[in-house]
Amino acid sequence: MAAATAQGTTVIDNAAREPEVEDLGGHAQLDGREHHRSRTSRLVIEGVDALRPADHEVVADRVVSATYLAAAAITGGEVTVADARREHM
Repeated sequence: MAAATAQGTTVIDNAAREPEVEDLGGHAQLDGREHHRSRTSRLVIEGVDALRPADHEVVADRVVSATYLAAAAITGGEVTVADARREHM
């Protein structure tokens, strides 16, 4: 995030690849930041002069969602986890 308004290009090698990090990259493009990643651990960020407001809905936390699902399975209960993405589990 600090690289968003830094001058020039910032390259981060071995960057985290969790869904939450990928989601942040998607948000970056909404507010004007140049963010490049192609399913690798290399993240390239082109700094911009200013950011613009943007609406973004954050992805559901996969660890919390899985915890609720496991608790229901262990106890034989029922739970509905809204908006969790199956591919993130």
